[in-house]
Amino acid sequence: IRAKSNQTQGATITARCTQTSDKTTPSPQPDCQSFKVGEFDKAQRCANQALDNLKEPYSAEDITRALNMYIINFDVNKFDIKPNDLAFLEKASNYLKKLPATTVIEVGGHTDSDGTDQKNQVLSENRAKSVRDTFVTKIGVNPNMLREKGYGESRPKPNNL
Repeated sequence: IRAKSNQTQGATITARCTQTSDKTTPSPQPDCQSFKVGEFDKAQRCANQALDNLKEPYSAEDITRALNMYIINFDVNKFDIKPNDLAFLEKASNYLKKLPATTVIEVGGHTDSDGTDQKNQVLSENRAKSVRDTFVTKIGVNPNMLREKGYGESRPKPNNL
């Protein structure tokens, strides 16, 4: 998941996995500040921990920070949500549903560089749409809060692994 939020003031905030001095949201453990290629379990653990550490009042930026830690590792040429990923999306939705209705969060889809640019663009769009649709139709998040964007292979994960 790559998420960014737009608040009513029109500012775009892209969440990054960096330590913050925000006193309303405890920082994740130091080992959650960076991830190496293939550390999917660590990323999932850290994202869940970041959600668990949220204290009200929290902001869209706080939630996008946790969402950006989580990596949905789709199967090759697939865009279906696996059960363990669904569990995280359900957990995250509990926080999303408490945000102001004017909040807009982008769900970004990505691919590696295998295949054609056009195929990867469509696949990334389908991946972003799959996550958004899961939030909206299966979990009940306000559809106006979520926008999807496919990035194709323009922003692949490190080393295309």
